[in-house]
Amino acid sequence: MRFDKEFVPPFNDVAPSVRFDFDQKIAPRIGGSYDLFRNGKVKVFASYGKFFDIMKYSLPRGSFGGEYWHDCAYAIDTPDFTHGHAN
Repeated sequence: MRFDKEFVPPFNDVAPSVRFDFDQKIAPRIGGSYDLFRNGKVKVFASYGKFFDIMKYSLPRGSFGGEYWHDCAYAIDTPDFTHGHAN
């Protein structure tokens, strides 16, 4: 058995944190192997597991408003691209 605990902090004052306690991420695992010829050269094995991917920090940052950007647009009023540039 594997038990995972995870905490992702909020990236602003409005969004909640994301929290998983040990009892929410229980991952059972079992496996076995057998030495087929009993010489250590060939094995037969099988395994089963339930795996959880950890939550990435980009999910709450992008979803809960911690990330922002500015869209800027500038008008080209003249075809002379050198006009208005400081040298």
